[in-house]
This record gives sequence, C-alpha cells and structure tokens, in this order.
Amino acid sequence: MEKKEITTKDELKTYFETGKYPTQSQFSDFIDSYWHKEENIESQETLATVVNRDNKIPEQGIKFFQSGTTPSTRVELRFNPKTWSQWFGNMNPDHTGIYNQSLGFGALQEITTGSENVALGNHALWKLTTGIRNTVVGSASMNALKEGYWNVVVGQASMYYFVSGTNNTAVGRVAMSNFIGGYGNTALGSHSGFVDGGTLHTQDYNYNTFLGFRSGYTTDLPNNLKGHNNVTIGANAPIGGETNNKLVIHSSEAVLNHNTTLPLIGGDFVERTLDFDSSLKVHRLPQADSTFTKSIVAKPDGTFGLEEKTNSNIYCNETLTGNYFQIDSEYKKPIYRSLIIDNISETEPGKSIELETLNIEHVFINGTARIGTHSYNIANAETLSVNFNHADSLLDFVQINGQKADWSLHIILEYTKATDTPIRL
Repeated sequence: MEKKEITTKDELKTYFETGKYPTQSQFSDFIDSYWHKEENIESQETLATVVNRDNKIPEQGIKFFQSGTTPSTRVELRFNPKTWSQWFGNMNPDHTGIYNQSLGFGALQEITTGSENVALGNHALWKLTTGIRNTVVGSASMNALKEGYWNVVVGQASMYYFVSGTNNTAVGRVAMSNFIGGYGNTALGSHSGFVDGGTLHTQDYNYNTFLGFRSGYTTDLPNNLKGHNNVTIGANAPIGGETNNKLVIHSSEAVLNHNTTLPLIGGDFVERTLDFDSSLKVHRLPQADSTFTKSIVAKPDGTFGLEEKTNSNIYCNETLTGNYFQIDSEYKKPIYRSLIIDNISETEPGKSIELETLNIEHVFINGTARIGTHSYNIANAETLSVNFNHADSLLDFVQINGQKADWSLHIILEYTKATDTPIRL
C-alpha cells in the first residue's frame, strides 16, 4: 500500500485563497493534517527531529505514549524551563519545586512543591509531594513517601511503606519495609531491618541500625522489632518485639527466634552492659606492674566486677623487728618480717609468689642475705627441697626432688624495703 504524502501548510493555504472553492478532497487533506481531541496524540518528534532543530526539545517534550483517558498515563522525555526539572517518564508537569529529576514510569508522579529530589526506577518516590533532597534508586522504592527530607534509598522496594521521615538510609532489597516513618535509621543489606511476615509498624521508630543480610530478623512472627536506638550486626542477627537501646552481634545461616537465641555479643546502650555467649580469650594484654591496683573477679552467672588487688599468697602480720641489719659498711636499714602461707602440689613443677607490693630490696633467711638461686629446706619437710630465687618482685619455689605429695610452704621472710632511707653508720 502506497503511503500518502503529507500536504504542506503552504499548499493547504492555496486551497482557501480568495475566489477559490475547496474541493471535498482538499477539505479532507486539511482536516487530516490536524489532531482531533478524541484522538490519541502521538508526538511526531524523534531524536532526529530534535537534532535537526539544533538539539532543542519542544516545551511539551517528546511523548512516547499518551493515554487519551488518563493524562498521567504517559511516557515523555521532558525538561521544565521554569523549575529546571528533567524527567523521562510521567513526572507531574505542573510541579513548582525546582531541580527534580526522575527516570521511570510513576517516578515523582505526584510531586508538587518538593525540590531537588532524584528518583530512578518505576514508581520511585511515587507519592512524594513536598519532600526535599531525597535520593531513591530502585523499582517501587519509597513509593509511599509523601513528605520527607534527605533520605537515601537504593534497592528494589526498599522502605516501601515509608510515609514520612528524615535522614534515613536504606541499601538493599526491601530494606526496612516494615517501617512507616522515622528519623536516622540505617539499613545495609538485602532484607535488612525487614521481617517477611512481620506486622507493619503503626508509629515512627528512630535511630535503628541494621548491618547484614536479614539483619534484625526473627522467626517469632509477626512479632518483629518495634523500638528505637537498636543496633544489629550480622546475617540473620535476631531482634524483635518492643525493644529499645539493644546491641546484637551475631551471624547465622538460618533465621532465628530472638526470644530463644543468645547472640554472640549483646548489650544495652542505656544500662551500659555487654554480654558474651562465648569463651573469652584476650590477646596482647600489657604486663601488669605496681600501677595495676584492681583485680577482675566473676560471679557464678558470668558477671565480672573489680576489687582491690591483693597478692596471690597470704601475708600475715608484716612487722618491723626494731633491729637493724648491716648490709655493708656504708648504711643499714630496718628489717621487716612477714609470714607466707601457700601450697605447692604434685601437679605444679613450680610456684611463684608475688612480692612486688612489699617493695622488697633484700631478703634474709637465717640472718643471711640471699641473692641468686639457692636450695632451702623447709621446716618439717626434710625430703622436700625447693629452689629459691629473689628476682626483683618474685619468689620462685620449684620442686627438685620429684616429691609426689602436696606440701604447704610455711615461710618466714625477713627483708629490707627499697623505699626506706639508708641510715649511715
């Protein structure tokens, strides 16, 4: 079928010059050259015609589709010179907010006074009217938001039911899609902050952070999290119910019930508590010295606490003898006496007794100064010998005769203190 050539405007004008009588076919050409209101208007604009017109897009844009009965059902490439907004889809062309950009059918479809919003994906920010500086990438993401500021969303259907809120960030498919509003929430990971089968929130919740695939999940349906200021880290890290100010660090290949699962690490930001469901091993601890004055002790339930530091052995009745022992010809110091009671068992090849807090300088046994390693027989245990070494802050007792019984070390120490001032002779 031969395509009918288009009659030009100049030729149409000649049909109606003074004194002429247009024929039926000429009237038909005239009528066929224009669109009737009942007809779907299909733009004749193409990228080629735009280029041929010095790259200037007509004000009405390039229409790829237009429903005759539903004006909002259209796809157009358009720029608004009054608001500097740009879109490829069906953004509301009558908006007054500035610098909006959208790509996708339904994206920013109802925008009015909102400004500087970016929506990429079908129905992204669909219901937004007055919000400012929201950035949303993903099909149907944040499509219920009506008013909100500075939200960033990336992922399909992320924050799907969110109606109002500010400074929220969600990255991942359906992230935080149980939330209807809030401030300062963050979710990173597919399904993070979302429970499939959980109830839709009925109020805003703030300052929650979810990191990991399905972080913040629970199998206690529909009792998903409803609370503020919680942090969950890890895949399937469980939390739920009316919970606030909690820390959950856990990771699992399967979804878990938050009521029955103890996380590897849990905590409470208000109570200032930290719980471990694990054995505890600490590396790179510093060597303790006299500046360490506290000891860590524990209750049967695993709760740790601090107490004043004491020596591991028992010191009884440290006394000043009142006598002076001559160290050398230059000075002498007072002698102190202390009773040490400790045990050395058959399973222990050696025993060290801490003396650092006594500030010992020299140790005397039977009135003789001992420096270095010596053998010393303990009273009432003639078959047991131990090595005695005074090295700054420790006394080391080591079994050397293979004795297989438990023995009690009952030792009387006489010593001078480094903190005492020497007395000149």
